[in-house]
Amino acid sequence: MSSTDQMVRSRPHRREISVPGEASQIGVVRRIVRNWLERCEIDPTQAYDVVLAVNEAMTNAIEHGYRFRPGIVRVAGELTEEDLRVTVTDEGSWKPIDIPENPHRGRGLELMRVLMTEVTVRIEDGGTTVDMRTKPIYRRPHSPRPLATASQRGRAIAGRAGSRPE
Repeated sequence: MSSTDQMVRSRPHRREISVPGEASQIGVVRRIVRNWLERCEIDPTQAYDVVLAVNEAMTNAIEHGYRFRPGIVRVAGELTEEDLRVTVTDEGSWKPIDIPENPHRGRGLELMRVLMTEVTVRIEDGGTTVDMRTKPIYRRPHSPRPLATASQRGRAIAGRAGSRPE
């Protein structure tokens, strides 16, 4: 397990990933973000909202930022006691103004703003960053102890299984 994956309650939780800017990676990112939020003990309803907001930002990065060339999308999450923040960054270019609007599309930013407390979009020559924030809601009492890793939980379960009478 890398130091990035070790979640310790006494300092902010962080998770950063970079993936190819391809539609096939959206589901991968959703799973990674969902698992990270679960390990951070975020309320499942709030986790669903955050994952959906990240899905929308990721989709925009791929559809608009990389419509003419391949690229990388970076997703970074940070959790403190008072702030849950996720940024989605691409190195592409924003969609041109002369593209006709589709009345059945274009609701991603609006949806992100409903799901998160604060959404900021920064468009620069080197790409676009969507910064989303909200106050975290935890699913159970928050304690300062480190979370057990999957292998530690597996050893504990195996130990209990081996001590059962036949």
